Amino acid sequence: MIAANKPFISTKCPLNSSRALIPQIHPINTVMDAVWHTRWTANAVLSASNDGFLNLWDGSTAEHKARLDISHLSISSLSTTPHPECPQRALVSSIDGTTSVVSLADAHLSASTSHPGIWKSAIHPITLDHYTTSPAKLDSKLSIHSANIHPQSSEDPDFGTFLGTYDMGKPAFILSLEYSPNGAWCVAGAQSGQTYVFDTKSGSLVRVLTTHSKPVRSISFSPDSSILYTSSDDRLISAVDLRASTGSGAVFSFSNAHESSVTAVSAAPDSRLLASASTDHSIRLFDIGQRASVAKMAQEDEVWSLSWRPLGVSGLSGSAFASGGDSGVVKWWKSAG
Repeated sequence: MIAANKPFISTKCPLNSSRALIPQIHPINTVMDAVWHTRWTANAVLSASNDGFLNLWDGSTAEHKARLDISHLSISSLSTTPHPECPQRALVSSIDGTTSVVSLADAHLSASTSHPGIWKSAIHPITLDHYTTSPAKLDSKLSIHSANIHPQSSEDPDFGTFLGTYDMGKPAFILSLEYSPNGAWCVAGAQSGQTYVFDTKSGSLVRVLTTHSKPVRSISFSPDSSILYTSSDDRLISAVDLRASTGSGAVFSFSNAHESSVTAVSAAPDSRLLASASTDHSIRLFDIGQRASVAKMAQEDEVWSLSWRPLGVSGLSGSAFASGGDSGVVKWWKSAG
């Protein structure tokens, strides 16, 4: 393992704007199997991989903190609580239906259950009292379950207890599922290219977006939860204003953002940059204000996941994000500017 304070690569990337970006890459560690999901939280950098393990790394020192055996099959979903003032937890689901909640403060497996036939899951980031799952088949409904890991009485629902549904109105296979940072929206991206937006207070479907023509692989939000970013196999990254009362609410899009499927999109917490990853072996950075691509970093493998460092996390200056892909190596990137 290379020490965290010794940059492995420090290169200046081609620029399309006047503001300099100097991405630096530090390998955190080798996971040994493809990394499908990465999340940078107030407590740690998390990676979930094809071998069914969840790894936790110190976000400041890159020291390996824990390796949790979640399932004997691939982890299909990883959801975390982004706000430092909330208890730091991760919700992890495997393709065998195993769904577990992990306390990130002590890397402790707090609760686990089984939901046969699910594909994606996401925990409510504010209340932490429920999570949503999507089935691994065409279905018109998403299921809502209790995320309660500390029942106070026999009347309190245990972890995994079914609570209700979100109704999409027609069958869809959901490939991506996220709550907005403020918990107001639950958004599901479908194989059909449609994106379903639910109001979490009313439980109603408030918008069906048709900004993509192919499967929606990734969902991200602006820090204030107003802008929804989606990426797709159609090589498009779309931005939609969820505050718009009528119409699609489309703000802008990056067409042909990559040469093949855009597997991940992640908005920086300072609202300045957008990062994307692709099966074309590259990561790209976009300046949101200028609506322009500002950097492209070639990779040795297909990249499947990205996650920006939350604001207020000590140990690094400037913007930074973590990435993972087929190589089984988790990396973080630091940009100056």
